[in-house]
Amino acid sequence: MTDKINDAAWSKSKKYQKLSDYEKKVLMGLINNAVLSAYREWVQDGKQIPMDEVIEITNKLVLGGVKGFFKK
Repeated sequence: MTDKINDAAWSKSKKYQKLSDYEKKVLMGLINNAVLSAYREWVQDGKQIPMDEVIEITNKLVLGGVKGFFKK
């Protein structure tokens, strides 16, 4: 299920489509794990900050990693 969602979300990205299957799996694993980890931490901490802030922080971390991944 996650693979189908990820493929649909990234299907229009020309850079993503150029990656090998292995690179796609590694990239999606990084993104999925980072997002899930941020959510878990937010819940465990009692949801002390707004969800929008969690999303912003997670996006900064994930997107910074993705940009580095695509630079070849």
